[in-house]
Amino acid sequence: MSSSNQTFDTNKIKICYQILELEVNASWEEVKQAYKELAFVWHPDRFAHNPKLQVKAQERLKIINQAYEMLKAYYRQKAASASKTVFETPPPPPPPPPSSSHKKQSTNQKTYQTNPSNYASASKKTAKLELSLNPIHIIREATGMLIMPTYLASVSILLPQFILIIILTFISNSTKNSELQNASDTLTSLFLLISYSFTWISGQGAVTFYVWKKLDNKNITVVESVGESINKFFTLLGATILYWIIVITGLILFIIPGFFFATSLIFYLQIIVIEKSSVIQSIKRSWQIVKGHRGMVFLNILILNSSASQFNRLTWSDDISASLFGQLMYLLVLPYTITYTTLLYKKIVEFKVSGGRS
Repeated sequence: MSSSNQTFDTNKIKICYQILELEVNASWEEVKQAYKELAFVWHPDRFAHNPKLQVKAQERLKIINQAYEMLKAYYRQKAASASKTVFETPPPPPPPPPSSSHKKQSTNQKTYQTNPSNYASASKKTAKLELSLNPIHIIREATGMLIMPTYLASVSILLPQFILIIILTFISNSTKNSELQNASDTLTSLFLLISYSFTWISGQGAVTFYVWKKLDNKNITVVESVGESINKFFTLLGATILYWIIVITGLILFIIPGFFFATSLIFYLQIIVIEKSSVIQSIKRSWQIVKGHRGMVFLNILILNSSASQFNRLTWSDDISASLFGQLMYLLVLPYTITYTTLLYKKIVEFKVSGGRS
């Protein structure tokens, strides 16, 4: 039966919208975008470290593909009935198949892999990725993406951290000038320090989640982002502790290994928030993502953190004016830093999922 004469069950169409996480009667562009995003999220290659999850991802991706195909036929029929142009199909997420000129050969896969034109294509893809990872390109994209509403929302998420560190600074300054620090001051400082650690970790997780949703053109509130991050707080805490143990150990051992580990594990926060991974999985996954692109990632981190680290260092200055200035500037710079890192993560992962060679 041709698509122009095919009848569609309204309930099934609604289910297809639900599977693609869309409102009923979303536009075709929204359907294509949702399909690409979900195919990215559920691509089995992302779960190579866990066979059980990989099987579930394959099953989920199959359902997503079926829903997309039904909606594609549904929209094509609507277009035909309205005498509109047939919609184009978005490129599939898996690697491209062998060219038609090699289909008759019995060793299709080997022919595809050894064909010089395919290696040239892969080299062009890699060159294109390296160009897109150029810090200037990412700075432009991050600046364009972090428009005022998004930026203000990110700053508001981090505001409790800023307030707590100001209070800690004043308490620290007052106790230094007093001859005796009583138990009440100690407990207050300890409580504020724990609260600061909580807001620092959950705040960065919330901003990451918020920025990621905005990158995917999804609506998200500050409260929802904070709630999502709080749910993952202990995972974020464990991964943060593990990350710094590894990096500091590397710095103690001839310094260079520390930079190597800091580069290789830089995406642990994005992986926990976006991919919902565990502590160990986030460390392994970051290593896997950065592999093949460490030089460019290190260059980006070096440029990205040069100013942020200076402001963060000022935060702990004995001079209260310098400390407050450092805290304010760090608050203003941190949303951009997180956006920049999340963009970097997105570019590399999309390249690898699409079949690019590193």
